Amino acid sequence: MGARWPPDHGRVRRLDPALGSRAGAPGRVGSAPFDRDGTVVVWDLRAGEQRARLRGAGAIVGIGFAPDGQTLVASDRTGTAWLWSVPDGRLIRRFGEGITAALYAPDGRAIVTGGEDHMVRMWSTGGAQLAQIPIGMTPGEFTVAPGGRWLAFRPAFTETSTDTVVIDLAAARVATRIHGDHAGYATAIDATRIATADGRLIRVWELGTWRPLATLSGHVATCHNLTFLADGRLVSTGDDPKLLLWSTEYALLASLPLAGGHAIYMDATADSSLLATDGDDGAARIWDAHTYRELLTLPSHHQALVRVKLTPDGERLITAGADGRVVTWDLRRPVRSQAELDRLVRCRVPLRLDGDLVLPRDLALDDPSCR
Repeated sequence: MGARWPPDHGRVRRLDPALGSRAGAPGRVGSAPFDRDGTVVVWDLRAGEQRARLRGAGAIVGIGFAPDGQTLVASDRTGTAWLWSVPDGRLIRRFGEGITAALYAPDGRAIVTGGEDHMVRMWSTGGAQLAQIPIGMTPGEFTVAPGGRWLAFRPAFTETSTDTVVIDLAAARVATRIHGDHAGYATAIDATRIATADGRLIRVWELGTWRPLATLSGHVATCHNLTFLADGRLVSTGDDPKLLLWSTEYALLASLPLAGGHAIYMDATADSSLLATDGDDGAARIWDAHTYRELLTLPSHHQALVRVKLTPDGERLITAGADGRVVTWDLRRPVRSQAELDRLVRCRVPLRLDGDLVLPRDLALDDPSCR
C-alpha cells in the first residue's frame, strides 16, 4: 500500500488561515478544527466544503464527534462543555462548570466530562447527570478503549500526581490507579491493554486484571506519545527524537530517527499500514508501518505542527500548525492506464532502449494526442 504515495505527490488545500492550531478527530462528516476565539469549524472532507461554524465562549481545548457524526461536544478554557448539532449548527446545551475534558462515550449514549472539582461526570445527551465519580485530581486529556468500557487519563499539567487513572464506565467507578515514577501524559488503550509512559520507559498492563505485561526500554529521552495499531503493535515517540515500533510480543521492531524534531502527535490508518507524525520543522511525515520507510515529507506550515490526523482509509491527512493554519493533503495518486503510460512515453520521452544502449528518438509531435 505504501507505494501508492511517492515523495513527489500530495495536493494541499488550505482551508482557512484564521483557523486555530489543533485539528480535531474526524468523524463521519469530516474534521473540526477549532480556534482560540471559541469557534469550531466543521468541514466535509469528501467535498472540501465548510459545513458549520460553531461558536463557544472561550478558546476551545478539545472536541469529540458522536459516532454518527451528527453532534459534537467541545470544551473550552472557560470550563464549559458545549453540545452542538452539526447539520444546522444549533447549540443544543451546555454542561457544567470548571470542565477540563469532554468526549462522547463510544456508543453515543452518554457524554463524559472531567473537571477542576476532581470529578468525572456522565451525562445523557438530554443533559441529565447519570453518574458522578470522584477521582482526586484534575484530569487531562481522556483516552477511551475501543469497546467503550474503559476511560483513562493522566493528571492535568497543573497537578503533581504521576498516576494514570482508569475508570470503568459501565460500573461508573474508578477501576484502578496506575502509579508512575515520572510525570507524563502519553497513554494508549486497545481492546485488552493499556500502555503508559513513565519517563523514558513504557509500561504495559492488562485491562481488567491490571497485571503488568511488559516494561519497554528503547527511548533515551522522555516518551511523549503512544499509539496501539489495529494489528496489535505499539508505536511510541519521544524527545530522542525517535519513532519506535514494538511487536505484539514487545520486541523492538524499528527505531527511526525523526528529522523534523520530536513528535508530540501521531496517527495511523485503520489497516495499520501508514503512520503520520508531526514535527517542529512544520512538516508532516508519512511512514510505511510495515517496511518502516519514510514515504513522504509534507512541508505545509511556517511553525511547528501541533496535530496530525489521517482519515481511516489513508486517503487524506489533516495537519494543524502553531502558525494558525489547518491544511488537508490529498494522498491519493491517480492510477494511469497502460494506454496513458504509452502516450506519455511516446510524447514526452526522447529516448529508446536498444539492448543495453539508450538511444535518442524523435517524439511524435505531430500526433494530436500529444498536444
